[in-house]
This record gives sequence, structure tokens and C-alpha cells, in this order.
Amino acid sequence: MAWFICVGILLLCSKSEQCTTGNASKLIEHTADHFFEKMQSGKMYFIYFGKQVNPTIGLFIEQLEKSADALEDYGISVAKVNCTNEHIAKYCTGEDLMKKVYLFRDGNVLKSFDTDTVFDVNAIVSHVLL
Repeated sequence: MAWFICVGILLLCSKSEQCTTGNASKLIEHTADHFFEKMQSGKMYFIYFGKQVNPTIGLFIEQLEKSADALEDYGISVAKVNCTNEHIAKYCTGEDLMKKVYLFRDGNVLKSFDTDTVFDVNAIVSHVLL
């Protein structure tokens, strides 16, 4: 059943610019304090933790930003944390920094994804909703 839902979403996104374009960015940039506050809200968050932006990461951030609108329809907020300015011990250190994106609910990681598997809007939406 979940497979049919994902296929339907992919078809809608490929036929509709609503999934890939938007006027205002819905991508939230969290501070450390804001991150910890939001983790207790009960809401789902798809969050990327990174430092410097190279061309590859820049392309990923663009796709992440575009996916925020589509995921908002499912009650999932999309955010990023700039680990150059903020420090969240578990996520802003180590070799996974800039290579992973995390899906949270109630402060718990439900899933983590390698950035190379969530490379565009359709991949982000389908992986998060699975």
C-alpha cells in the first residue's frame, strides 16, 4: 500500500510544479536552542546538519528547500542547522556531518538518509513518506 502512495506522489510531483517550485522558502534554519525546543513539539522534522556549502551540497540544499513545500502538506517540517554557527553535539560532529539527513519525531530519530539517496525533490518526498 505504501508503495502505491509513493508512486502516486511521484506522479503528482512530476506533473505539477507545486512540488518543485514555490515563492517563499519553507526551509527553516534552526539555532541549537530552537532545535531542542522543536524536538519536544511532537511534530515531525526532516533536518540536515552541515557546515560549509560546496557546489554538491548547494544543489542538495536547493532540492531540500523545494521539498519543504511538498512535505508540509503531510505535517513534516524541513529544516537545516548550520553547524558552523551552532553546535549540536550528536549531529554537528563526526564523519557523518554533511552526509546524512535525519527524520525526527519527539526528539527521536525515526530514520536517517545518506544525502546521495535523497538527491532531488521526488527522492526526498518518497523516502520520507515511506
